[in-house]
Amino acid sequence: MAQVREREPEPARVKALAAPWLAGVARSPLAALSAVACVLVAALLAQSLAGGALIPLRVAVPRAATTSAGQAALAHLQPGEIPPWTISLTSIAMASPTDGWASGFTDYRSTNGATPILLHYDGSAWRRVDGPALFVSALVALPTGDVWGTTNLNILHYSGTTWNVEAGDIAGPSVGFSSISMLSANEGWVVGSECTNAPAGPTGSDTVPVYTRPLLLHYRQGMWTRLPADPQLDNVQLLSISMRSPDNGWAVGNAIGGSIVPVVLRYSGGQWRRLATAFPGGSLVSISAAGPGEAWAVDYGGPVSGIALHCVQDACTRVEMPTSNILSAVAMRSPTDGWIGGHGAVTLHYDGHQWMKAGLVIHGEVLAGLAMQSATEGWAVGDPFNADYGMPLLRCHDGVWQPEELHIRLP
Repeated sequence: MAQVREREPEPARVKALAAPWLAGVARSPLAALSAVACVLVAALLAQSLAGGALIPLRVAVPRAATTSAGQAALAHLQPGEIPPWTISLTSIAMASPTDGWASGFTDYRSTNGATPILLHYDGSAWRRVDGPALFVSALVALPTGDVWGTTNLNILHYSGTTWNVEAGDIAGPSVGFSSISMLSANEGWVVGSECTNAPAGPTGSDTVPVYTRPLLLHYRQGMWTRLPADPQLDNVQLLSISMRSPDNGWAVGNAIGGSIVPVVLRYSGGQWRRLATAFPGGSLVSISAAGPGEAWAVDYGGPVSGIALHCVQDACTRVEMPTSNILSAVAMRSPTDGWIGGHGAVTLHYDGHQWMKAGLVIHGEVLAGLAMQSATEGWAVGDPFNADYGMPLLRCHDGVWQPEELHIRLP
């Protein structure tokens, strides 16, 4: 393990992800096509990790009318503080009700696109803490005090004192990590994607060039091991993983060879298997295991509509939701208790029988992560950039969702 040292901001490194292929663009049309595909994979991956906001490219839309909560936040802003609506939080993890972590970035007064932000919750307030000078896109916090995270190019581990880089022998400029799920301090999984040059030679209707392959990494006894590539998963990028037990887990992503097709993988019997999904034109960005052999997955089912899949054993069924909003995060605590978040800060609760709307609506805000301690207590993070004085952090207390004030300063 190597201690994390300050490196270039993540936006610059996203561009570097495509560098190996851009160098060969001039040599052949096939190399050029491969370069474009890998750039698109890198962009799509970064966009998915940011809950729909491609870092650092943000496109403003007309803002909604100022809410009373937003006016209160503006009034409470102290000199030197970062305006909360310029902060995008993309991941949250709670080790306990009084110990949590959140990560994201801000473009406030930034000269290089975005500044990474790492927050810690001690039961009374969220405070900015020192951490890796990298955009941490996914977090897991364990009751042992261990915290794990992924960036586009790194797996990070915090043992209580310092952040260290893991799996340095696997990381590289063509590799992008997207999601992590830790069963304990001694076992876990990471998924992502790896860009590759398309194979040389003629291509026909039955031969699709391979531009990307999924990454599946297993952590046991202090070592990360990469699973061998499966040709049946060529041109699949994995974006989310959720492990329920050492022999029960799920991962989702999208096949990008041609039209985008949602992909669901199930882990059982020591093997990952791809399940049949007949939902062309949709996409999957988040999955959460609900119980033995059961999970829920979400994202969009069309340009402006969401999709939710209920997977039981080896079959996934689309379930109608009480909102047409695009859905971007799911967190299941059990087969009868779960939450979904999405665009417009929509929050949906599941009681084992049906999904119901719960909480407030913030037009323009996109929720990217959920961490629930019970059916009535928890947190959500997101990107409020297109919401008028929106908050990147929401709290559910006694079943009521409200924006949470943040008082964060730049270093």
